[in-house]
Amino acid sequence: MPQSQDREDMAAGSGLMLTAANARYDVQAVLAAIRGGINGNIFVQMEQHQLFLHEGDEWSYSEINELGSAATRDLIITTCAVCLTHLLYDLSGAQKGFFQLFENTTHGLGATLTLYNNLRSASGAAPMSLNVSAGGGADGTEISTAYLGDKKVGVQIEEQWILNANAKYLLRITSGAAASLFTTVLHFWEEP
Repeated sequence: MPQSQDREDMAAGSGLMLTAANARYDVQAVLAAIRGGINGNIFVQMEQHQLFLHEGDEWSYSEINELGSAATRDLIITTCAVCLTHLLYDLSGAQKGFFQLFENTTHGLGATLTLYNNLRSASGAAPMSLNVSAGGGADGTEISTAYLGDKKVGVQIEEQWILNANAKYLLRITSGAAASLFTTVLHFWEEP
């Protein structure tokens, strides 16, 4: 929203009602405008959630992997022992595939992957860790599943979770019938 334009001006310009109580658009007015045809612009005010939800340093990890037909890549996220961990993942694949997130996995920990602090002048270790799964043990409780390429290939998925403290999560990437490149980008924030 331009600084010089307040929410009331935006509401008046769009023909939508602005409630004084919460300074948000009236949902009934929005639905009526959609049903009756929209005359003019509709402006939607979105708050920047990172300022509210994310505290502490931001840590990130990214990788590109080529998985063979029906192959998997399992990553283990171990959260901070005494704080909540916010996870935002951005996953994409060139062909059809699955992404799954499991809570309370008992898989063993394989190679440690490096998390980078996005505040490049900061020092110190991340309060959470990321490993390749060494296998063995149970996957845990599946809390999210996403299928890439139901109608087309090359789809991107973005999702955010607030993870439990002192827990292990399994992020599984599985290719479909064809080999494919998969990109995984993970962002972590700690909440002290």
